[in-house]
Amino acid sequence: MESTMNFPGNLFRIRTLSGFMITATCAVLLSSSYINNIDAFSTRPLLAGSGSGTSVVLKASTSSTTTVVTPPPHPSSSSTRLFSSHFYNKTSTESTTILTYLEINGWLLTIDGITILIDPILEGALDFGLPSYIYSASKRTLPSKGLYELLPPIDCLLITQGLDDHAHERTLKKLASQLVVTTDNDRRRPAPLSIIAPPSARDTLTKCGFSNNNKNFDINYIRSGDDDVVITKDKNGSSKNSIKIKATSGALVGPPWQARENGYIIRSTNNDDDDGKEDSKKKGRRPPPPPSVYIEPHVEFIPKELQREKDTVDIVITPISGQGVGILPPSPFLKGFELVHGPNDAIRLVDILKPKYVIPMQNGDVDTIGFITPIIQSIGSSNDFERKLRSSNNSNDYDDKIEIITPIIPGKDMTFSS
Repeated sequence: MESTMNFPGNLFRIRTLSGFMITATCAVLLSSSYINNIDAFSTRPLLAGSGSGTSVVLKASTSSTTTVVTPPPHPSSSSTRLFSSHFYNKTSTESTTILTYLEINGWLLTIDGITILIDPILEGALDFGLPSYIYSASKRTLPSKGLYELLPPIDCLLITQGLDDHAHERTLKKLASQLVVTTDNDRRRPAPLSIIAPPSARDTLTKCGFSNNNKNFDINYIRSGDDDVVITKDKNGSSKNSIKIKATSGALVGPPWQARENGYIIRSTNNDDDDGKEDSKKKGRRPPPPPSVYIEPHVEFIPKELQREKDTVDIVITPISGQGVGILPPSPFLKGFELVHGPNDAIRLVDILKPKYVIPMQNGDVDTIGFITPIIQSIGSSNDFERKLRSSNNSNDYDDKIEIITPIIPGKDMTFSS
């Protein structure tokens, strides 16, 4: 059985308590009181390219700071190569934020010259060890392997959840072996890679080779309310750019007593203090910071927490249509589960954060096979989101100014300026 359908990559989190069985169809998957995230994705080659940049990064948390020197930029500036805007932004003085969708839950983000790899799936299928006759899915655009070699130098690995469609084992094993201190002129990294993740990802990251005992990595497991700052340094050692990554309460993917996963707010801190900014002040007023970013892959959040944010968020990355698990055959006694929330929750999120831009997370834009496929049901659509956002009952002057960025093309750089 084969089907093409849109559903978020966090597609099959079945939460059951006390041995409650949803359907006989799902019985083979219920190995515990609940199952989180039965996604399966595999990718197929489509794009080609070569080359990589050189950069070194510095991670500084609230409790420690590391100073490093940034090597020369990659010589290539061709606009035809994948991720070319990210390569350029690492050395540019422009106040911009660059975003590129990597499919499923993955993103590449460069803000103030600092490049962050978010929830990457770069190495093969996302199958959770399940056979393809149960469930499997394929990316539609980007290659299944070899994409890492095309990326710019990564300054930070950012993980939102401990589940495999966010903390993908095959990808993490590849990154652990490649993101290392070397003397290679093309990918030098004489500083530890900053890794930021929720505590739920600790076991997977450790299993894949990430440990603070390894000089290559500086790992921080953070929860809502914690701050983590990533900094790059220029050749003379003075502060060049810094960003703050703040964890927010994200998805609840288990029973009610389980800790929530993470969302993140990412913003430049270059205007927050005077460190290393004397030259800028002598030349005049500082440029505005690049646009800030909020990302959470399930449209799950705590409203009061986000309402306490004093600073604005310019870009919101969120699903605007959802997915749920239905019941086959339909039953008047059993209801399905909403796994990734739909347009109504996305509108609530936007009304709280009031961004300039909404970037729909298309983590369900995949091709699927397997007998699980028929029970995956869509919740709303992008058209529903925009219609409700602009409706007379919800609309105000602010809502009319929000720009919904469509279409989102995997592998295509999107540049946002202040």
